[in-house]
Amino acid sequence: MPMTRQRTGSDTSSVNWRADALDVGEYLAAETAAKKGKTSVDSIVALVQAERERWDEEKEALEANVEDLKEKLRSMQAARSPDAEKQALKREHQELRKAMKARSRFGAWVCERHMKESEDEETDAEKEELRRQISELFVRLRAAKVAVGAASSESDFSPARRCPGPIIRRRQ
Repeated sequence: MPMTRQRTGSDTSSVNWRADALDVGEYLAAETAAKKGKTSVDSIVALVQAERERWDEEKEALEANVEDLKEKLRSMQAARSPDAEKQALKREHQELRKAMKARSRFGAWVCERHMKESEDEETDAEKEELRRQISELFVRLRAAKVAVGAASSESDFSPARRCPGPIIRRRQ
């Protein structure tokens, strides 16, 4: 079926003018034929009237067909277009996805912060444990020095023979 152009207001007026021109032309042709004696004007006018009626019927049938097709197109478009509830659900789905992303980012931030704090606590706890051990060792060392000092004063060892400890030299 060839594609037809939909007629606008100016196209319709030119079509009417053409139809009128054809009618005048057909009438003149009918008169000329009648003058030549081949057919009568009335028979030609009747023939033109019959053709015009046939064209009108065909035009009405085509217009009805066009209206049916337009109605089918509207129903198909209505069936394809999403309804209001579906649109609302889509919007709600998008909002929920955004909220989930935001919560996920927040959760990741909280988790990362907690990890850093726990690492700091672990390092602080380890450092504190090492400090406690060092201070305990210093207490034992003092006690050992006191015990060695008391023992050396009781014995015949001279102070020069005692272990003086490491010699600390200062740079000048």
